[in-house]
Amino acid sequence: MKRVFQLDPWSQTLAMLSSCSGLKPSDCDDEYFDQIRRRTSVLSGASRGKVKRPARNAGDTCATIRILERLSPSTVTLSWHDPTSLNYAEQVWWMGGAQKNGRCAVSGERILRGQSVYRPRRLGKDAPLNGSEMILSSVIVSACASSADIPHEGDEDGKRVLGCVISQGAEAGPAC
Repeated sequence: MKRVFQLDPWSQTLAMLSSCSGLKPSDCDDEYFDQIRRRTSVLSGASRGKVKRPARNAGDTCATIRILERLSPSTVTLSWHDPTSLNYAEQVWWMGGAQKNGRCAVSGERILRGQSVYRPRRLGKDAPLNGSEMILSSVIVSACASSADIPHEGDEDGKRVLGCVISQGAEAGPAC
């Protein structure tokens, strides 16, 4: 069973479930785990070096997006919770020009190249899973302005702790 910890989390889960299903520890040899690894890597697309995500229209996100803090006029901290793919408890987004045409992840409005948008900040060479998402600057500004009248804890050093939800995943429909 010591090889379980070298596998990805899904394979670990399958191995643990198999161990509860009446298999003896001797049944769980290296060949068994190799079979699990081959099956899960083919299903996840890992054999091609990339996990495929289901295609969807931008703006149709299942994510619940919350503005946590306005760090500066051009940066905000968001939480992005998508039950179908990812979860970022705190993610810094920065304002800039859209590098390509797309759709706003919150409003679904069309975004033209060069238009002012917020995007997730890239750390190092790895892009976040939601790295291609964009939110129109006007949506962020409007959300921050609408929550400005509400008293918030932690207003210090010019930073605004907002905690306002700007996209509720449950509204996205049955795909979520």
